[in-house]
Amino acid sequence: MGDELATRRDRLFARRLKQAGIMEVKSLEAYDWSFNPQVPKALVLDLATARFVREHGGILLLGPPSTGKSHIAIALTVAAIHAGYIVLYHGGRRLALHHVEVIRLQGRSYRMYNRRELLRDNNQRKP
Repeated sequence: MGDELATRRDRLFARRLKQAGIMEVKSLEAYDWSFNPQVPKALVLDLATARFVREHGGILLLGPPSTGKSHIAIALTVAAIHAGYIVLYHGGRRLALHHVEVIRLQGRSYRMYNRRELLRDNNQRKP
């Protein structure tokens, strides 16, 4: 019984990762906090509780390239999935393009966004 529940939980997690657009799972445990000491660790760890989602808050991560924003954004997205939320992750460029499409379609894509409890935007560069 325990194995079946674990399998279901793992499948749900994998499905939500795919729905969110997460290709590589990152965690705050794997983040090198010494890499960028300006990152407010206590605040990021608090955000990982997903309390801000329950309180209908938002996050905007800003900064120059290669400072850890994407890692943190993905880790927070994964934490929200673990907390039971349905999540949609977009980098800045993809979010802007999708917004244009939402305006063009007037409703169909908007309903998809409206279904998500968390929308992650960061300053991600194209690979």
